[in-house]
Amino acid sequence: MALGFAFKRQDGSHAQYERPASEGHKRAIVTVDKSIRSFSVDLIKSMIRQSTFSREDFYGATDKTRKRI
Repeated sequence: MALGFAFKRQDGSHAQYERPASEGHKRAIVTVDKSIRSFSVDLIKSMIRQSTFSREDFYGATDKTRKRI
């Protein structure tokens, strides 16, 4: 998965994706509400913060999101 995250578990509509610690980044868990079709700006900011990556790295991780930068 992009940026090294892998599915960890799901509880109801909330899925958690985990990335193990590596050089320059601590272990991170990002929670995603799969019931939401389009995320608000505040929710995306929260996911970026949880990921420990910069906004540019987060948005640049996939071809679909790369165009948002």
